[in-house]
Amino acid sequence: MKTGYVAFISFTSEDDRDNTVSNLHSRIEEYNLSGIDLDRSKIKDKLKSNTLCRQVFFSKEESTNHLSAEIKNALDEVEHLIVICSPKSAHRETAWVDKEIVYFLGNTKKKRSINDISMWVVEGEPNHLGSTFNTPYISNGRVVEALPLSLRYELNKDKFKKVNKKNNIFNDSNLEDIKKLLRQNHPIGNDKRLYLYPKSEDKDQTQFLRLMAQILGVNLSVLKQRENRKKQKKRIKIIGFLVVFFIFFIAAFYFINDKYYKVKSYVYNTYSEKFLVPVGSNITSQYKNPYSFSGYKFISKAGKIIKVERINSKGALKPYYGN
Repeated sequence: MKTGYVAFISFTSEDDRDNTVSNLHSRIEEYNLSGIDLDRSKIKDKLKSNTLCRQVFFSKEESTNHLSAEIKNALDEVEHLIVICSPKSAHRETAWVDKEIVYFLGNTKKKRSINDISMWVVEGEPNHLGSTFNTPYISNGRVVEALPLSLRYELNKDKFKKVNKKNNIFNDSNLEDIKKLLRQNHPIGNDKRLYLYPKSEDKDQTQFLRLMAQILGVNLSVLKQRENRKKQKKRIKIIGFLVVFFIFFIAAFYFINDKYYKVKSYVYNTYSEKFLVPVGSNITSQYKNPYSFSGYKFISKAGKIIKVERINSKGALKPYYGN
């Protein structure tokens, strides 16, 4: 049955009490893929749009007995598994997360390995040196080990096939049943660079980009370059807005200064008064002949006349006291 899923989030409900996993699921599905070269991506042929909307399996229903048909169908079809790692999910007696990991890796139709799994560590320490096959590392009375056993030890795929044919090993199974399918003498020894720490000193966005690169099967530099281009465009927009705002501010400043604070003068040929307010008429822009010109110079500021001066026949100003 085709489900259209490209990734699967495996977790225990205890790790989602503060919506940590729910928020991660939303971020993955809403991540915009436009502008990313996905020609070599392992999920290229399954993409339905520029996002992974409704293509990442996420279910809050945690059964204590067996994997449902819906979960199995999703695990059969997805290309990538995202495991939310913490002491809570790693050491539950029901081994819920381990069951999903074992079923994912035991798929015979697809060649899967630990490289197809992302380890999103929300609590604890993964692959602690103090942890053994039978006993996880404990500090101050608390379990520290964050990785489920099936991510620390190799799966015996031949044994898995034989047992899975005889009966459904995921019905009423527990952690001890899962241990029987793992190679105790073959620890995986994951590279620490594979672990994703959203709560580390490194920015959460960088960890998220690493996760998306693993899901898409592309180089991390591809996503970083795309993010840098987006930041650059955003900076250009902000700079453009600031430039426009600055120009507008300067223009407004000069307009206000010119209208309300700058002293202006106008020259009129004639002069009269209306309601005791000086009024000039026949404005002139220049003196055609300064020695024969006679008129009145109005000096104003903020729209109010502050002084009127008379211009004599030689173009010189004289105080004017009215007609």
